[in-house]
Amino acid sequence: NKYEGAITVRRALGQSRNIPAVKTLARIGVPTLIPYLQRFGITSKIEPYLPVALGASDITLIEMTSAYSTFPNDGVRVVPRYITRVTDYDGNVLEENQPEFRDVISAEKARVMVDLLQEPVRSGTAVKAKVLGRPIAGKTGTTNDYTDAWFIGFTPSLTLGVWIGFDEKVTLGDEETGARAALPRNLRR
Repeated sequence: NKYEGAITVRRALGQSRNIPAVKTLARIGVPTLIPYLQRFGITSKIEPYLPVALGASDITLIEMTSAYSTFPNDGVRVVPRYITRVTDYDGNVLEENQPEFRDVISAEKARVMVDLLQEPVRSGTAVKAKVLGRPIAGKTGTTNDYTDAWFIGFTPSLTLGVWIGFDEKVTLGDEETGARAALPRNLRR
């Protein structure tokens, strides 16, 4: 709730700052963004207006998680499958879905994103993810009136999406942000 003026992209991402996100989208243009998102597997309808920079479109958890999986995979997205293999009682494979790969961005761009997405965990809104004790990167998200709380994150070998909310747009309660509701509160080992 405080305007900080000019800040780095790393700080803006880490602290989940809205103004830099909207200004960046205004500069590149929404018509440029929509086809780019589609390359990441986003098939939900994206309305062509600036608040999309703040998550104003309803995108499914599976789409978001799949899109984020592109970053630790050096720019390659693996199309998600709900069922990878069906076997019979004896272990014989009856059906198997082979992974489908799609090149989305260059490995260099993916590595920059991995580096940038470590900032929310290092010192930003996703700092609670540190308790997992693994190298992790990711981003929190919160919708207006605290109706949805998100965390999408990844390690070098696993991508995870967490969404907290109701089937209808009902508030989760004051201050139920992605940083608070979608991340671990404490871990017992």
